Order: sequence, then C-alpha cells, then structure tokens
Amino acid sequence: MSLIHERFYQSEGLSKIDFDDYINRLCETLVHSSYNNASKISLQVNAEKISLDIDTAVPCGLIINELVSNAVKYAFTGKLSGIIKVEFRKAEGGFELRVSDNGIGLPPGFDYENSDSLGIQLISALVSQIDGTMQIINDNGLSVTIKFKPQH
Repeated sequence: MSLIHERFYQSEGLSKIDFDDYINRLCETLVHSSYNNASKISLQVNAEKISLDIDTAVPCGLIINELVSNAVKYAFTGKLSGIIKVEFRKAEGGFELRVSDNGIGLPPGFDYENSDSLGIQLISALVSQIDGTMQIINDNGLSVTIKFKPQH
C-alpha cells in the first residue's frame, strides 16, 4: 500500500499512477524481501505502460500482492528453482492481468470457487470490486488471469 501512495504522490495530478512501474517495484520487493527462497526464484514482469486511477490501482495492487506472495511462499516447495511471471496489458477494450508460476500448483481436487481460503476469497472480492472476471488454470504450475474494463 505504501508503494501505491508513494507512486500517487510522485505522479502528476494524483489521479493516475503508472501501473507498469508500480508492478515492477512491487514484485521485486515481494520476491526479494523477507522470503528465504527468493534466490531460487526468477521473476519476469512484462507490463505495458498503462496508467490506472486509484480506484482500480489499489485492488489490482492487492491482487498482485496476494498472488505473488503466495507463489513465493508455496509454489516451489520441494523444487530447486522456479519462475514467477506477472503480465499486464491492454486487451479487448480493457485490461488483462496474469500472474503465473511453474511451481507445484494447487492440490489435486482443489475447488477454488468453493474454497474457504481467505486468500482466494480476498482475490475474488477484489476482482468483483473492479468488475472483473478471473480464470485459474492449474496445469504445470498455476496461472491466474483477471480481465477487467477501465472504471472511468
């Protein structure tokens, strides 16, 4: 959250944030901060230069925070190394955010739509807040794709 506030104060007019720069800084901080296995994780961020308003940037930032944090903590358990990819681009009249990894994926039979996991519930609520849709693919790792339209 402090990164978002910092970015807004540095931006012109305080109404929009360069979300591509924010994604890069957030992901680098998450991967390299307090986790012991950060050295075995390769981070790949591919974000188009897009500005978002605060009502969209905050939920998107929280979604990225949750997904990348979970990937760092859980995706590579028992693996020597792994890749986390974060992509953000314009797509079909809106935006597409994808966070994926080549880790161990979700447990077999995990039903994310009926999960009592606080993280999944938080992500679902944030996706609803931006009127988005979410697709989870659990194959050779985990891929979460969120599509949403501009709020204003």
